[in-house]
Amino acid sequence: MDIVYKIGEGFFSTQLFDYLRGYTSRYQGSNLFNGIFACSFVVSILIFFLYYYVIGHYGSPRWARLKYWVIVLIFNFVVNLIGPSMFCKNEMRNGKMVKLDPSTEENISLQITSIDCWMFGLYNAILFSVIFFIICIIFKKWSTNISHIPFK
Repeated sequence: MDIVYKIGEGFFSTQLFDYLRGYTSRYQGSNLFNGIFACSFVVSILIFFLYYYVIGHYGSPRWARLKYWVIVLIFNFVVNLIGPSMFCKNEMRNGKMVKLDPSTEENISLQITSIDCWMFGLYNAILFSVIFFIICIIFKKWSTNISHIPFK
C-alpha cells in the first residue's frame, strides 16, 4: 500500500515517508503504511455501514438528505485526519524517529516535524474521503432509505 502514499509524498517529507516505510529508523523496521491503510479503510467501511445500513435502515427517512451525507463525509475526513496524525506524533514523542549515526554510534533525530505528521494525516483524509465516496457510489443501492444519496 505504500505506492498509494508514494503518490502523495509531496504532502509530507521524504524522511517521514522513509520512516513509515521502515527504511530509516533503528527502532522501526517494518512497513507501517499497510497498517495505517488497513485501519483507515476499516474506519471508512464502518462509517459507511453505520450511515447507510444502520441509520438508513433503523433511522427515519429524514436522514436521506445530502446535508447529512456531507456531515458523515466530514466525520470520515476528520477521523482519517486525526488518527494517522496522532500515530505519527506519538512515534515522534516516543523517540522512535531517529537513525543511528555510523561515525559516533549515537541516535540522530530525523528531520520530521509536527507539520509533516499533520500533512500526512491530511493526505490520508483526502485519500479516504475519495475512497468513501467510491464505496458510497458502489454499495448505496442496497440501503433501505438512503439509496439515492449522494445522488441518484
